[in-house]
Amino acid sequence: MRWLALALTVTAGCGFDSSALLSGTSGDGGMVVPVVDAGEPDALDNASCPEGYSYFGGHGYRFVEDGMTFDEAAFFCQSEGGHLAVLDSPGEATFVRGLTAERPWVGLHDRVVEGQFEWVVPGSAEPDWSSGEPNDSGRGEDCAILWEGEQLNDGTCDDQRSFICECDGREPAQPPACAV
Repeated sequence: MRWLALALTVTAGCGFDSSALLSGTSGDGGMVVPVVDAGEPDALDNASCPEGYSYFGGHGYRFVEDGMTFDEAAFFCQSEGGHLAVLDSPGEATFVRGLTAERPWVGLHDRVVEGQFEWVVPGSAEPDWSSGEPNDSGRGEDCAILWEGEQLNDGTCDDQRSFICECDGREPAQPPACAV
């Protein structure tokens, strides 16, 4: 038989009778019982992003200051269960821009067909380019950078830059506040 051990933080005024933990009863006639088989955690328990992400619109975002090439940054984000950020709306772009004033990689490139930029998540919104961009200046600018404001610029994929990771998931649930 397995027992489930719980760690609790009890706030005064919540109406929780901590004596139930010691007596084996819940205080209302119910019993505190052992868990026979906890089984696998529910899939929804894993629906949040790794620690360090900020949330907007059902997605988590993380600014990574370490300079990496586009491919290294993409691999890093994938190792955390996500991808380089995809900017699907003006609100999302504003939120992501609020994470940093730097010029980080985002998940947009034209490596498949020159001049046809595509997001790392197919079917995403049209990119919002800075004026005169993308311009493939000096040739070989195939990867996108979050540039001025919330607009984009194309850059050389081998440059070392900070980047933004995105993962699908909700913010980890916080315990409900007790009504006083």
